[in-house]
Amino acid sequence: MTYEEASKRVGYTVDALRGFVREGRIKTRAGRLPPPFYREMLLRQDVEKIGSTMSGGGRHWVSGDE
Repeated sequence: MTYEEASKRVGYTVDALRGFVREGRIKTRAGRLPPPFYREMLLRQDVEKIGSTMSGGGRHWVSGDE
């Protein structure tokens, strides 16, 4: 799952998801496609966990929505 796919699925921006990766809250793995395709992929189970545990208010705060 790419960052863009995960962003659409859980409602966070790509930058917010990258921040979660830096914090160790979600894991990544190397993709199998060569450039210019996405090299870094999110693990689906981590994305599902974030989508199910964060409230709408938290999601809006992280993504910067008004």
